Amino acid sequence: MSERDESEVLNQETTPNNPPQNERRRFLTRVKDISIGLLIPKSLAKFLGSYPDGDSNPNVPLVKSHQITPTELLALLALGGLLQSSSQATVEADANKTIWFTFDDGYVGLGSKIAAVNALQVPSTFFLTGQAIYAYPGDTQTLVNSGHVLGNHTWNHSNLTRQSADGITYQLGMCEDAAQNVVGVSTKRRMRPPYGAVNNFVRNVAANLGYDTILWNWDTRDWAGTSVGYIENNIGPGIVLMHTQGRNTVAALYDIIPALTAQGYNFAVL
Repeated sequence: MSERDESEVLNQETTPNNPPQNERRRFLTRVKDISIGLLIPKSLAKFLGSYPDGDSNPNVPLVKSHQITPTELLALLALGGLLQSSSQATVEADANKTIWFTFDDGYVGLGSKIAAVNALQVPSTFFLTGQAIYAYPGDTQTLVNSGHVLGNHTWNHSNLTRQSADGITYQLGMCEDAAQNVVGVSTKRRMRPPYGAVNNFVRNVAANLGYDTILWNWDTRDWAGTSVGYIENNIGPGIVLMHTQGRNTVAALYDIIPALTAQGYNFAVL
């Protein structure tokens, strides 16, 4: 399956209308107005009241690194129950120093990416397809044994915005079955839609199946063979999108992780 430019969906920005003066309401308004494309846990969606518009358009506005502050990101993760080894009390202190490395797909290069993050002691989240889990059971087991998190990336890298409710259920269910059968762990509650293609219909079906939709702040485009320098320039506080098939990803990680560590950055799993 050919990849399309995943950053194409990150092409719009919304701004608050008549932001309220109350600080809490102002924060919630900002969260809504960035379209909540980063993650949509059911509990958080209920808390905020509604999803953004865009059901008919799979390319709804998502979160760019400059559209949401690290403090807001951490608050969202904490509210949605997705933040591990942290608490509301540490949100402000850690806001600008936490990076969540995530790796998609799993068809090629899975073992080398696991080996790299293990050597660098960087806990990571891997969104693998069900096909990849079955194809590389040993690497998937190493991933789990090493303390990384396994997320759902559908059965065969399907564009979920082109699927019916039954189709989405099949795609996520088959990936979940693969994880349970091969390594005995669940992919819930973390799901990343291939290509970043998502709309409210997909979010709602996924939520009903027990999944939160997780996208990213930084897109390294490493699947396209971007350079080490390009990859490094697209790593920052927040969720970083990488791919197991990235040709220069390992070199970039070995180059930049020591520098980030020296600067006091923290690395966490979703």
